[in-house]
Amino acid sequence: MTFTVTYNGNGATGGSIPVDATSFAAGDTVTVISGSTGSNPIVKAGATFAYWNTKSDGSGTFHGWPADTTFLMPSADVTLYAQWFVSTGLTYPALLVRVRLLARTDSRESHRN
Repeated sequence: MTFTVTYNGNGATGGSIPVDATSFAAGDTVTVISGSTGSNPIVKAGATFAYWNTKSDGSGTFHGWPADTTFLMPSADVTLYAQWFVSTGLTYPALLVRVRLLARTDSRESHRN
């Protein structure tokens, strides 16, 4: 029995959603196709492609660069949903405050250890 990997743009507004025409047996190694490279990468207005996930809301299993560019095919078809980083509506002061808060939290954590 063979299984497929399907890529879903999950709100993409342009570009080409990757297609993997390979049929996989359970246990085969699947190489994840990047959504951000190639001649026509997927795009979404106001966002930048981040990675793929097995759940459309990002709560599933992460797949993609940099950590997980391959996975073992399960005994079922797999759909990978694009996940997006918001790239519009961010302002420098708000971003700076967030970075400072994260740095403060990291600093406190390192003093506890």
